[in-house]
Amino acid sequence: MAKFRFRFEALLSLRRMARDERAAALGQAIEARNRLQGWIDELKKEIDQIKRSRVGIGVLDADQILASASYEANLRNIVAGYERDLVKVDEEVERRREALTVADQAVRVLEKLRERKQEQHQLALLEQEAKVLDEVATAGTVRRAITLQDEA
Repeated sequence: MAKFRFRFEALLSLRRMARDERAAALGQAIEARNRLQGWIDELKKEIDQIKRSRVGIGVLDADQILASASYEANLRNIVAGYERDLVKVDEEVERRREALTVADQAVRVLEKLRERKQEQHQLALLEQEAKVLDEVATAGTVRRAITLQDEA
């Protein structure tokens, strides 16, 4: 019997490539999310430092207070914008995660089909081998019986 050949091998290969692309896209989205979260964390630390610097120094002039408050308000606006962006990025991460799940499931379905077909092929090979062995055994028995008849 011929060597096992899965007729959907090309499709399986394409689905694996699609899954790998989805995984890479998810990785990029997670990386962007982490980068954005890092910026937010840095800005929040800077805002906290501004607050502590105002409390720690006893005498500040009005210009310094206004400049500090303005800078803090500007940072807060930037943080708010980044947080809005973070919500959008989180949605994109989830969308890409779902796409990866679907692609992975499609690959697993074909891999399972491949396994079943390979098992069926193995069984057919074993059955064919058993049939040949039975024929050989039967032929040997017949030859012995004929030889015994000729000798008698």
